[in-house]
Amino acid sequence: MRKPRSLILAPFDAEGARVQEALRYALEKLDIEVAKFDDLVQRASLTNATLDAIKSADFVIADITNQNANVLYELGVVHALRKPSVLIASANSEAGIPPTLEGFYVVVYDPADLRDLANRVASRAERLVSEAIEKYA
Repeated sequence: MRKPRSLILAPFDAEGARVQEALRYALEKLDIEVAKFDDLVQRASLTNATLDAIKSADFVIADITNQNANVLYELGVVHALRKPSVLIASANSEAGIPPTLEGFYVVVYDPADLRDLANRVASRAERLVSEAIEKYA
């Protein structure tokens, strides 16, 4: 049986890299495969590689802090494909939650405590994986 696959969508900046690394560590401890953009870009254009990674992921984590256009576009693809998603946003964000996402559960995190974010996302990831196993069992 293959490992569950995940993808983390976050801005390509220092804060996004910190968040991705904290989440990657927590998910890999759960034996969940995490797609890495470094690997994706070597295979194809960034857009095609991202779309392929979304299609192959069992669930996606999207950091909607500051409403990054790329992340929101990619999240739209996730929702169009009806993939499970975990939305996260920094408590320090001035942008807030986009109106079209207000009905979704969002894990609001303190950027000074990424361990808490990782634990909360890992808990939701475990639930998503369990639900998927039950659905296809």
